[in-house]
Amino acid sequence: PITDYSGKIYLLAGLSFTTLQGVTRDEGGMFIFDTINSNCVLKDVIDGMSRVEYSATLLPNGTIVYMGGRDPRDSPGKSVADGFRVVHLYNTNDNTWKSQNTFGDSIPNGDNGISSVLGLDGFRIIVFGGDNTDNKIPTMKRFDHTANVIGRYMVIAFGNDVLLLDIDIGNSSNYIWTNNFNPNAVIPSSNSTQSDDNTGIIVGVVFGVLGIIFITSLSIFFFIKRRKYLLHEKALPIVRDGENVMPIPSGLELSSGRNS
Repeated sequence: PITDYSGKIYLLAGLSFTTLQGVTRDEGGMFIFDTINSNCVLKDVIDGMSRVEYSATLLPNGTIVYMGGRDPRDSPGKSVADGFRVVHLYNTNDNTWKSQNTFGDSIPNGDNGISSVLGLDGFRIIVFGGDNTDNKIPTMKRFDHTANVIGRYMVIAFGNDVLLLDIDIGNSSNYIWTNNFNPNAVIPSSNSTQSDDNTGIIVGVVFGVLGIIFITSLSIFFFIKRRKYLLHEKALPIVRDGENVMPIPSGLELSSGRNS
């Protein structure tokens, strides 16, 4: 199963089954369990996704990558043909499926009983084990096991022992098997990148607010200054020898008269 960032668990069921509500599926289906609201729904799957012993990897954009595995109707150990040459993508955001061809110089046809994790760089999918492939290091053959990322390690469990693969992003071209687990090891650098991005956003907002305050203050200053200037130009009635003299209108008054 795969758990996304909103607390939903996705389980692709390859075997035929009948639910408690009497729904029967011969080609399997996708169970989606909402751990927040405690409800479960069953979705249809893409043609050809009746399989077990596959690997599932969640990408940062909410897409689950399914690869490898075998058809449950076939004999054990018989992998789906081209299980690595064609992968299936499930979009958890809009519940859509699509198939994607892979390319490269040395793509295996397929395998079942594999595990996979997303590399620390967010781009590489690391696949381990399988029923048909012998692993060079370590020599212990593994299938139907589990794999998770803890800190900088791919932790492979269930078997005679626990295997640790150092998948530090700085050594992505040559991962190293190790017998030492350091709980204080550096966590993926994506955290620091996210922190840098947040800092840039905060700085931008601060400068934007200061800019708005400056422009607003400058506009008020010039408005008041012009207002005082116009009021100063306004002529007052002139009284001479007890005789009222018509005042000279100011520019503001002339403008108002023209508008009228």
